Amino acid sequence: MNPSASLAELDEAAEQFETRADNTLRSYASDWKSWERYTSDIGYPSAGEAPGAVLGFVVWLTREGKALVTIQRNLYGAVVSLRQRGSTGLPIAAEALHFGELGLRNEASDRRSPPAP
Repeated sequence: MNPSASLAELDEAAEQFETRADNTLRSYASDWKSWERYTSDIGYPSAGEAPGAVLGFVVWLTREGKALVTIQRNLYGAVVSLRQRGSTGLPIAAEALHFGELGLRNEASDRRSPPAP
């Protein structure tokens, strides 16, 4: 194999990776803005990481009419952003993520349930 061809392939792969990384960073920034709007609405510090606050975020996003896939992405992005901002309660953040996922399952179940007679 030609070394310069291999290098060109690696360069192209690196550019594609950087594009994906940039998109991920933009998504996390958007998720963080959603988290900040939510915490502002409820009067909670944006650096807070309590499981109840994260579960509340799921409920808030649902009331905002967000799709389940969007809620899940916002949830992950918010937890990642909390960690990047120096969250010292990483086990709490993991627990919060678990509570948030439970909330998502409950919301999905509620959306599929037929209305009561």
